[in-house]
Amino acid sequence: MDKLPPLHAIRAFEAAARLASISRAAAELHVTPGAISRQVRGLEALLGVSLFERGHRSIALTDAGRLYAAELTHLFGLLREATQNISTIRPPLTLRLGSPPTFAARWLIPRMQPFHAAEPEIEVQIRSVTDQPDWHSLDAAVLFGDGQWPGCSATPLVSNQIAPVCSPAYLAAQGPFDSIADIPGKTLLYSLTRPEDWSAWLAYSGVPAPLALQTRRLGYESSMLAYQACRHGLGLAMAQSDLIAQDLADGGLVIPFATKLDMGRRTYYLVMPRRTRQNRQLARLANWLVTAPQCGTCP
Repeated sequence: MDKLPPLHAIRAFEAAARLASISRAAAELHVTPGAISRQVRGLEALLGVSLFERGHRSIALTDAGRLYAAELTHLFGLLREATQNISTIRPPLTLRLGSPPTFAARWLIPRMQPFHAAEPEIEVQIRSVTDQPDWHSLDAAVLFGDGQWPGCSATPLVSNQIAPVCSPAYLAAQGPFDSIADIPGKTLLYSLTRPEDWSAWLAYSGVPAPLALQTRRLGYESSMLAYQACRHGLGLAMAQSDLIAQDLADGGLVIPFATKLDMGRRTYYLVMPRRTRQNRQLARLANWLVTAPQCGTCP
């Protein structure tokens, strides 16, 4: 016989054989004793052998029944074990975290490997966001601002100290920069999302407005692109210190001036809408990010 017997019939016979009772098998399988009897008789007819010797109120296995029951009990044991094993495997819990691309590439992703190692059951999906996140598709987001997002909690992740940077090649060709007064006439690179950084730093450094205007400016869609242009020697870029630590460490960028400006509360925050604050997995990720080392060389 190539086909398997009906699984309901096999299950009914295995239970009756194991419990030595039609009524107890019926109770275990939540069916009537008559249903068990019909299933077993149908199986016997299909196999062409008697599996039970039936008395007035009792049953006893035949030799064929004992052999068949022993095999089925073993197979059902394997099935239960396989089911138990597979039920312990849980799909990863998914957290959807939004972030501006620059922050994700330069601060967030370098810090994620230890978190993934410590929390292997949590899958963090990092998605690109700008100023207006879609909270229907995100559990939390890293946003740039002053910490005020209605209906959300916000925790600062980095300070917002800014300073000019350039490539060693640009410094060698255009420098040395002995003072702030050497900036006029140079090319200033900036992010279109942070156009005020250069003006704020120049004013803080005491560069007169007329001299500040004597510069060529090149704008880029993101700080990440401005930093990349800076590494290629296109000019001086205004950089947030915590986002260029790796560039400074590997020598791709240098800081030609000692003056740094702290922009205060305007920085990157981990923002969570009210509906996700009680998410335990998100709380673990938030705690990890808030306490992450402030360095750009973090593994």
